[in-house]
Amino acid sequence: MSDEMNNMNSNYQNPEMQKDSAGCMGLVVSFFIPIVGIILYFVKRSPMFDARGYLYAAGAGFALSLILQVVASVLM
Repeated sequence: MSDEMNNMNSNYQNPEMQKDSAGCMGLVVSFFIPIVGIILYFVKRSPMFDARGYLYAAGAGFALSLILQVVASVLM
């Protein structure tokens, strides 16, 4: 228990260890509109903000749309 408290105290004392990350709505928009995710990644990236989530969501959305297009073209 005391180890957990020491870890929590050290995180509060050192703000460089805490990074903000992408919000839920931003990730959803990035997934459905990948170009928005790519733009948000380049706009929001900084040492204090972890913007990789936008890029991962955009990549996943792009990959899913590509797979769905291939499947649809095979079935037609």
